[in-house]
Amino acid sequence: MVYGVRRLRQSPGFFIIAAGLIALGVGAATTIFALVNAILLQPLPVGHPDDLVQVFQIFAPGLRPQPQFVYEFYRRLTEEASTLFDIAGQAETSVALDVGAGPERAYVQIVTDNFFSALGVDAALGSLTISSDAHVAVLSHEAWTRYFARDPNVIGRVVRLNGQPFQIIGITPRGFNGTNADISPALRVSYRLVTALVGPDGDDGLEIIARLKPRVPMVDAQKQVTEIWKALPEPIQGSFSNSRLELRSIKYGASYLRDQFQAALIVLMAGTGLLLLIVCANVGGLLLARSEAHAKGTAVRVALGASRTRIITECLTEPARRSGR
Repeated sequence: MVYGVRRLRQSPGFFIIAAGLIALGVGAATTIFALVNAILLQPLPVGHPDDLVQVFQIFAPGLRPQPQFVYEFYRRLTEEASTLFDIAGQAETSVALDVGAGPERAYVQIVTDNFFSALGVDAALGSLTISSDAHVAVLSHEAWTRYFARDPNVIGRVVRLNGQPFQIIGITPRGFNGTNADISPALRVSYRLVTALVGPDGDDGLEIIARLKPRVPMVDAQKQVTEIWKALPEPIQGSFSNSRLELRSIKYGASYLRDQFQAALIVLMAGTGLLLLIVCANVGGLLLARSEAHAKGTAVRVALGASRTRIITECLTEPARRSGR
């Protein structure tokens, strides 16, 4: 090891070029893989993500699927659906969040009382029980770090959402960002308080998530969900006549950006792998060129009885001899 370091110090130019090329390739590959892994490959950090599904309304080709439905549809599903269980709802809104340093805009997720239990998420600190009309809120781990520097005494503190006081009762686990990869809510509050946050005329649509019952095919659950939807009054159905309902697995979370750019991300990952391959080939070429320059010296060392390990070490670390040495 000491010998190799000494030899590399004698040839800093070669070392800098080789290390720079390798760092470029590995750094690019690591960054892109981390992005692809988070969006395409990493399952949701919840209990049993394989059976999680979400309801979408599908329109004509080219139009974005609609994941939001009226509360009445959610209520009917919880009462009538026999192919689903742990049916929960969520909605996002932007509010003025004040943690004591002045208000700023932040995303808040409004969730049904069974949201955390349905997903199988436990609190990192405090409690996630929001099944009451009390003005309580659950803080995300990211917001806990950003606004309170992970202060363990944050439980019980009061923040203001749109000027209204909410008491923090718990912290979600690190890495948990809900089921939507496109947003990062700072807090979560009960859907019972939707009017208090968005007003009586605000949008109270819910994204409906659920779990498939064991041994129930997705197509059967989708058929039942559609039948329950069709039984609703036409004004609630809206534009259903020009659309259809679809259940989609959200094992890896729901993401409009992923749906739009999945192919591009895969191509980008393949291109980054090719870049790393080119970098390795270039560094290998440099090492081969150095080895060729020292072919005679290597032959002499072999004749004198040098071991294979020593010869390989020489090939990797020995700098080109300067003239006159």
